[in-house]
Amino acid sequence: MKRKRARAEGEGDDEEYSGSDGEDDDEDEDERDRTPTPAVKKPRASAKRGRGKQTALVEGGIPKWAADGRVALLQGGGGDEWAGLVDLWWAYEKAGKFVGLAKGKGTAKRPKEVSGWVSRARSEGPHPAIGDVYAFAAQWWIWWVSINPAWRERVEGRLVKAGNGDWESVAQTGPNEMLNVLICLRWWYDGLKNDAPAILKWKEAVEDVQWAMQAIL
Repeated sequence: MKRKRARAEGEGDDEEYSGSDGEDDDEDEDERDRTPTPAVKKPRASAKRGRGKQTALVEGGIPKWAADGRVALLQGGGGDEWAGLVDLWWAYEKAGKFVGLAKGKGTAKRPKEVSGWVSRARSEGPHPAIGDVYAFAAQWWIWWVSINPAWRERVEGRLVKAGNGDWESVAQTGPNEMLNVLICLRWWYDGLKNDAPAILKWKEAVEDVQWAMQAIL
């Protein structure tokens, strides 16, 4: 009866493993008391999930937020360099098994449009309206520079693509991390409307993120 009650109380809790469900229910209880129960070691993860809550998955065991995010990033073109950066991000997430922090990079300097997208479960649908794309781009740079490691040299509000050191402030996988950085670049590009000089500025940002991700990988 004790075993049955314990099992009933544990129903619905996807976070805990209660042991084997074999056919030894009639085993002598004293014998079980003498047999030590092996500890079940859970995979180490940095994400804090709610009790009983599971990440929605799509085909292949990929989290829905990642699959939807990839679709959103690739909608609307951007050229080979952009596609290469998205591929780098995907390889980076796969290497980290798509597990991330419950709370990601700081939001103090992050473009405000990201919060609305996150609240819509990072939908691959229409992105938020960017009123002033140039102001948005400037804010993205402020944020990107702020979350990069201190050892990266700064020159006139931009980062120098040189040097090496710890990437802890950037190198995190999960829905609150590099996906937010890249989705802003997606929106930035979409707002330029074939403005060739402005696209060159956008490519500078793409190249910087690509350099950082290659260094991390």
